[in-house]
Amino acid sequence: MARYHHTTPVSLGRAPIPYPAHLYTTKKSYFFLLAPIERRLIVIICVSSQLNRTGDNMKQTTQISHADMIANIVARYNDATPAQIDTGMAWYQNAQDQAHDIAIKHDMPVYIVVAVIAALSPNNKWSRNVINADELIGAFIRGDAMETVKVSTYNKMKEKAWRILQEIPDYDGAKAILNGQKITSFFMDIMGEFNVTIDGHARNIAYNERVGLTDDRTNIGVREYRALQAAYYDAAKQVDIMPYQLQAITWGVWRDTHGIV
Repeated sequence: MARYHHTTPVSLGRAPIPYPAHLYTTKKSYFFLLAPIERRLIVIICVSSQLNRTGDNMKQTTQISHADMIANIVARYNDATPAQIDTGMAWYQNAQDQAHDIAIKHDMPVYIVVAVIAALSPNNKWSRNVINADELIGAFIRGDAMETVKVSTYNKMKEKAWRILQEIPDYDGAKAILNGQKITSFFMDIMGEFNVTIDGHARNIAYNERVGLTDDRTNIGVREYRALQAAYYDAAKQVDIMPYQLQAITWGVWRDTHGIV
């Protein structure tokens, strides 16, 4: 993997896929077959289009200004070591690769596997999340009952994942079943859409304050969520990477700085 230095703009490298994910079956996107300059142009168009709808036009719904949030996010990015940048840049691509492996194993479309993973993600560690998805899909394929599989999340989320497997909806239909703000966003990140998932840590990074995830202040409403996303979009444009890659990198810095386990 190419090395990236944290004091210079980071190359897009294996840029994420801005195409609608319903184009996926069990195959990876043909986006990666494009030349780097073509991928870069597509990403720039996506960034510009998204920023026209957010950022400067966003009403103040956050504790600090849009500009201050961008400054805080970029400051954390600039604190990243080359290793932290490598890890953050690769995280979502690795997640998609794992989903692809499960899709091949069970002959399922990649986006369905990712939707199941996203549905099972609340309060679930990533390694267990992937295992849960694999086992639930395997049970469904074999004709076993949903109750035969134990998952490390809420039963309501397991039921949602099972419904996705029963209906095999199209891409937009999978989003509609997921419905929840964070799990839908997580699905979009793994599928490579121009997006970022805002959790309590991402919120803390933008505000540059450490608040426990059980604190009411990390209960993020829709308007605040969109404003925080807009800050990450603008910050990502400054450092020349995708928003969810920026979130993954800054989370790694924040975690290591504060000794979060």
